[in-house]
Amino acid sequence: MLCATCISMFQIEAKNGDHHKTLDDLIKAAESGCRICIYQMRHRDEPQINTNTDEPYWRVCFDSEVLWVGSGGIFVHVSHAVPPPPKYLRFLELATDDLEAEPWRVRQEHLSLRDIPQNTGHETVAEIAKTWLKRCRETHSSSCEEIYAKRDRSWYPKRLIEVGDGHRQPRIIQCDLHKSIGGYATLSHCWGSEPSFTTLTSENIKAFSMRLPLDNLPQSFRDAVIICRRLGIRHLWIDSLCILQSGEGSGEDWLSQASEMHAVYLNCELNLSINHAQNPAAGAFVQRNPSFLHNCYVWTALSMEELDTKSCRDDFSGLRRHQPLFKRGWVFQERLLSRRTLHFDKGRIAWDCQESRGLSEYLFEGLPCGCHFNVFEQFGLDPYAEVYRSFNSVEAQLTITEYWWALIE
Repeated sequence: MLCATCISMFQIEAKNGDHHKTLDDLIKAAESGCRICIYQMRHRDEPQINTNTDEPYWRVCFDSEVLWVGSGGIFVHVSHAVPPPPKYLRFLELATDDLEAEPWRVRQEHLSLRDIPQNTGHETVAEIAKTWLKRCRETHSSSCEEIYAKRDRSWYPKRLIEVGDGHRQPRIIQCDLHKSIGGYATLSHCWGSEPSFTTLTSENIKAFSMRLPLDNLPQSFRDAVIICRRLGIRHLWIDSLCILQSGEGSGEDWLSQASEMHAVYLNCELNLSINHAQNPAAGAFVQRNPSFLHNCYVWTALSMEELDTKSCRDDFSGLRRHQPLFKRGWVFQERLLSRRTLHFDKGRIAWDCQESRGLSEYLFEGLPCGCHFNVFEQFGLDPYAEVYRSFNSVEAQLTITEYWWALIE
């Protein structure tokens, strides 16, 4: 859905021009559901500007490669030429009439759009993740499998959570006492400033090995169990439930398992990353506005044969650096070592593996332009910094090591 002003940008021959004339119009358009105006509101500069001024707040321009809006970019994918639906010409006439009195108005296009659930915990959302996982397992042998060929497939963490199936309750298992465990998932999450949730202790480990009561766990952990069940992954590793947190032997247990933390993520089948939650009580699943995940269609009579497809990095994985999870030092290691990551962001799920990065509910196949955002950029680090380029030098290795320990301690 687009407002009358944004639709008009695709109908005029001019290569540049003013967008909404007042910030008040921009706000109204965003609140009405205009996709481009919502993006602008997300990225507008501070401080606040008088909303009623006639001075153009943003300059919008076309060039031969990309539609730029302010300092950010709007992703434009140009498909082959097709005639508009019969009712679209009338819709376009009404939108043109709106330009004078209500340039912020958003009209319904009445197009047939896919059904998108209002919550990321819906089973159809899990089916999307299941498709990504299946395709990675079956077709990414040259990248996601071979690059990890040297990992020890027989290695497992000391403990895992057996997630059960709805009829059988989850429980903690000691891996060296079990055979045919199969692949396991890991969970990346924020503990929060004052963690008070259920953890593994020397007092409850015996009871939890028989039954891990889901009702006593924080929402993020319960959601992680649900995700694993839906994806067909039988085991899950959560730090606070697989490493003793208090009681007799907890200090030795933590030191022993912390030294193998790299192996936990290197050998996992999938990493579940709850990016948006500040603590486990928030959960992985969120309510969202489904309309913002629909493809946005607009027909134009203008020639766009030379229009290329570009993207604004800040509107994809670059935004993750501002989410709570990516402020944790440990997560850098978790993301770097995991071959596959299923992200739970604000309003959508997303996927990263060695071959496919930036997949989401909005872009099932990733960016058509082939852009990729690596783990360094997601943490706000420069992937081309001198310290990374000269990693083979002893001095550089010491610098990174010192920085890493300062980050996680």
